[in-house]
Amino acid sequence: MNRRGIGFGFCAIAAFLFSVRYVTGALYSISGIGTSSSYGPGTFQDLWLNSTGTLPLILSIISLIISVVYLVGAETENK
Repeated sequence: MNRRGIGFGFCAIAAFLFSVRYVTGALYSISGIGTSSSYGPGTFQDLWLNSTGTLPLILSIISLIISVVYLVGAETENK
């Protein structure tokens, strides 16, 4: 597998991990975990998105950095 393919794969993993955080928060909101009587603009962030943790976000950032490194390496390798 060449560097562009690996870079694209890590980019796809980063997008998947980033979206998993929001899907998990939405599932928490449906199930009623951490329900509150008052709902406002920050309810999703404060209650359900924070309860998913920061691990998916951190792993997605790491995957995105790795993908950029591989893609830049693939472009500079050809020149």
